[in-house]
Amino acid sequence: MGIRNVLSKVMDGYLSTEDFKKVAYDMRVKYKEEISASLPSAYEQRKVKGSAGSGGKAQVPWFCIFDERVTDKASKGYYLVYLFKTDMSGVYLSLNQAWQPFSKQGVIGRENIRRVSERIWDTLKRRRDVPVGLRTSIDLACSGHNDDLARGYEQGHICGLYYAAGSLPGEDQLEKDLECMLKVYASLVDMFIGENNANPFDQYQALIPEVCETSDSVSSILHDFSELVPVDEFREVPFPGSAPRAPSARPRRSAPYKPDYELMQKQRKRSGEKGEQMAMRLLKHLYPSCEILHVSATDDGAGFDIRVSGSAVGEELHVEVKATEKKSEHTSFHISANELRHAREDGEQFMLLRLFDIDGRHPGYYKITGAEVQHLVLTPNSYNAEIS
Repeated sequence: MGIRNVLSKVMDGYLSTEDFKKVAYDMRVKYKEEISASLPSAYEQRKVKGSAGSGGKAQVPWFCIFDERVTDKASKGYYLVYLFKTDMSGVYLSLNQAWQPFSKQGVIGRENIRRVSERIWDTLKRRRDVPVGLRTSIDLACSGHNDDLARGYEQGHICGLYYAAGSLPGEDQLEKDLECMLKVYASLVDMFIGENNANPFDQYQALIPEVCETSDSVSSILHDFSELVPVDEFREVPFPGSAPRAPSARPRRSAPYKPDYELMQKQRKRSGEKGEQMAMRLLKHLYPSCEILHVSATDDGAGFDIRVSGSAVGEELHVEVKATEKKSEHTSFHISANELRHAREDGEQFMLLRLFDIDGRHPGYYKITGAEVQHLVLTPNSYNAEIS
């Protein structure tokens, strides 16, 4: 049947009371298989779904093509999709985003998803594999009645192509266009994966608040994750707690200020994520014959971040990573009671890997064993309060 016949049959029969049920069924079963069969061999593993609505007739029926490393449903992530206009006068092949997460943000949701679309497109169009002439806006002919999802599709559109119902291209051209847009989709996924093999869905999720709250480009936001400093540029320094340190001058009393705890939390989260990624690469370099497992990626309560297993470290080594942007190895860092307990219990099987100057050209690090934790000067900065 091919793509052309599938698109024609949907646009010809979708608005017909007599034909709708058959068209809706064929979209879910038969037609999606035709789209899947038309995928180029390099993309034949992509998952295809068709929908005419769930529990009712959709204003905008669609065929989605998913890279399952990112998503397998239209309600999350980003994907390639054929979106039919509400009046069936045409269909878009769109690189788009899920509207559902943004819809929960209220009236600001449409503006935010549009910001993300524009920022992603600005970055994508600089890549060589993105062709000129792609449309960066779409009009689904929304009626104004119960059109929130359709409006979300319009704002979530990143780039794509349009086909009018009365002048669909031939099958060969439609297949070429599909391959072209699959390459653009793959380029976006690769951009989020970056050089250190990050999760392309998680990277996208982390990008959204950054885009909505700053004017930074996507490439500059992703720079922290996709262009990490080579391991051989790291510099090791001795553990500063093992030698006496000259007393520092008494600090002046500063003017009172109100801390931005939300911003501080975001900065700590960003430093922690980048630090753990850098630590994984560094440990693979230091212990090439060992198995390196990122434990905290799946279990944040283990008391350490990374497990190193192999003869080079005895049985195994439990590594807790502490990373900061500041350049001094003397910069303080946060450590929990659970992490301290594991350090003391594990002894020589525990390593606190301290990374500093993580945004610099030559990040520094030193290692603290479980036994050396006693050299840390611990200052309580929070308390558990109960009513006596």
